[in-house]
Amino acid sequence: MRSKVALGLALILVSTIGLIYAAVAQMEGNVPNSPLFGIIFISVVGLFAGIVMLQNELEGI
Repeated sequence: MRSKVALGLALILVSTIGLIYAAVAQMEGNVPNSPLFGIIFISVVGLFAGIVMLQNELEGI
């Protein structure tokens, strides 16, 4: 159980870092939009996956 909670928190952390990176790169404007959309999509999916994983694990307590 603890490993799933840790994995969920890690997913949320990495996804948040990805979203921050994409936002900073978009503001600087020196990165093409195509890879940024991929980073944003993967980060949002990872964020929701981490939240769902935590919610499922904490409901069992």
